[in-house]
Amino acid sequence: MTTNTSLQKAPARNGVNVEALLGARAALTESPEGARFTWRATSEWIKGTHSRSTIHGFFGLGGEQAHRQKFQFDTDHPEVFAAEDNGATPVEVVLVGLAGCLSAGIAAVAPCGTAPNAAIDTPIGPGVRSVSPPNSGQA
Repeated sequence: MTTNTSLQKAPARNGVNVEALLGARAALTESPEGARFTWRATSEWIKGTHSRSTIHGFFGLGGEQAHRQKFQFDTDHPEVFAAEDNGATPVEVVLVGLAGCLSAGIAAVAPCGTAPNAAIDTPIGPGVRSVSPPNSGQA
């Protein structure tokens, strides 16, 4: 499966290229094997509870893919756990991923008219009951 660069350059609404997104959904519906993705990260131990993880390549759309650049994330534990606090805890990194996924999902459907087109603030953690647009007055 190949990507259509003309769709990638279509105008974006809310920062999302809706035309390309809907085109990708249609293409993956016709060729579901292309939707099989394998995400990978490598981790290098630095010292104590401090590690550095790198993300670059992944498998999807029937072949190896790569991000435009490598992404690195340091993880550690806070000083209250007798560590050096050189990064977010691994659990916090997981929460960042969940919050990013939820925010991206809202941003992707907002231009389609199924969600408000407003700033997105996505709280994730214990006791969070709902996600609402800022200043909506809802909890």
